[in-house]
Amino acid sequence: MKKYAHLVDNLVVNILESEENLSYEDGYVEYKDDASIRYNSAKIGSKYDQENDAFIDPQEYPSWTLDEDTFKWVPPIAKPAGIALWVEEEQRWHQPGQ
Repeated sequence: MKKYAHLVDNLVVNILESEENLSYEDGYVEYKDDASIRYNSAKIGSKYDQENDAFIDPQEYPSWTLDEDTFKWVPPIAKPAGIALWVEEEQRWHQPGQ
């Protein structure tokens, strides 16, 4: 069974499975959970970039930029190892207990 994202204005509004072949013209784009097609797995709220054939998650923080090779949002500072939370106001990673 194939998985499809149902799109409205290229915004994913629903996820469904179907044995039928659904088309983009009807508002559907196939995806795979392992992101082996379309760069990322579709999620409700993500956008479909038709030109690049990629699903893009919503931008988490204004300072993060879109990596046009992976279509994932990237922080301005690389995440350190372990548990870390991004603090947008301070433009840094916070590691609990440190």
